[in-house]
Amino acid sequence: MIQPLPVMHNRPTKAKSADEIMSMDLPPQRHLVRGIISEGCNLLAGKPKMGKSWMALQIGISVSLGKPLFNQCMVAKKGVLYLALEDNFRRIKKRLTRTLKDSERPANLYFETECPRASVGGIMMIKEFIQTHPDIGLVIIDTLARFRDVPRSNKSNYLEDYEAISSLKKIADDRQMTILIIHHLRKMDNFEDPLDNISGTTGISGATDTNLVLSRDRKGNSATLLIEGRDVERQEIGLKFDHETVTWCLTSPIERLSPERREIVELLQKANEVGKTMSPKEIADKLGKKGESIRQLLMKMADDDEVECVGRGAYTIPDNNNNIDNNDHIDNNDNN
Repeated sequence: MIQPLPVMHNRPTKAKSADEIMSMDLPPQRHLVRGIISEGCNLLAGKPKMGKSWMALQIGISVSLGKPLFNQCMVAKKGVLYLALEDNFRRIKKRLTRTLKDSERPANLYFETECPRASVGGIMMIKEFIQTHPDIGLVIIDTLARFRDVPRSNKSNYLEDYEAISSLKKIADDRQMTILIIHHLRKMDNFEDPLDNISGTTGISGATDTNLVLSRDRKGNSATLLIEGRDVERQEIGLKFDHETVTWCLTSPIERLSPERREIVELLQKANEVGKTMSPKEIADKLGKKGESIRQLLMKMADDDEVECVGRGAYTIPDNNNNIDNNDHIDNNDNN
């Protein structure tokens, strides 16, 4: 005999109709680092000794000071809590001394080297710190393995991985802030897509809003940062590590574009060299893409100052293209 579903009392639904949603006046998605790190839960993964922690520290310093990341990517100035769970204060001071200028000693960049596991006080500790420091807009957790609950043998690996992220994502969503989680890649590169090499199940990468994978040439200083998320375009950023300043910097502006945008920029650059412009149809025909999708992408690129519309359906490269800023909306008005 089929049992009836239990009646749920005193639980009002939050469902909205499509008409109600279409009528809602919603603010644009806010980015902490324009085009790279959005509001929400972000994961930065890389192999050991690849420079993940140096990059996380660089992000934290840039956000706390309101300085462009990699000297070019605009950030929203916010307070930062850095849970450096694999470090001590002596090592942190040494890193700060090497990274900061003499005049830069941000009072809104906080470090903690000890924190309970997530469900036994870790989540509560983060909430309480944010409550007493309302300027906090970024929490960095370095690393996930030191923060998450110890896996249980009687539970699904996927479910445990998903829950490890979802509890942090809820904080980010409720507070409209950013959480950046430092994580590892698998020891062996078993997959063509770098995102598939994130350690653990797809419950980790699936629960985050944005995933960033740092792949570095061990024989040199060059690296690639692959970015994919719900609110940022999939793109690959070329980077190099400066051992003198112990910071990451961009190798060239165009490498910060997504593959689709880069193809368009390269076409327009060639046309610009002979004094010509191109229409969306001409670009679509050259790339073998649908005209409407190219037209929509060109409109977005024009909003981001990556291309310029100089007439009815005529596109070219703007004069400021040497400082391409492949970015979406950023909120610098709320610097609490």
